Amino acid sequence: MNLLKTRTPLRSVLLVAIMFASFVSNAQQTKPSGSGYASVNGGKVYYEVYGEGKPLVLLHVP
Repeated sequence: MNLLKTRTPLRSVLLVAIMFASFVSNAQQTKPSGSGYASVNGGKVYYEVYGEGKPLVLLHVP
């Protein structure tokens, strides 16, 4: 029996438990460990550093 395909109270409890566990274990820090401005193509880009591991860069281009 696949719990994720049935509509039982156990399914709801299971999904809430999974969501809570992922929120608690992967919660983002409230303050960055570092921040500043980087020069990019003659302009300045503000950045903040959170957590550890490989960097993930998100840029908004109008």
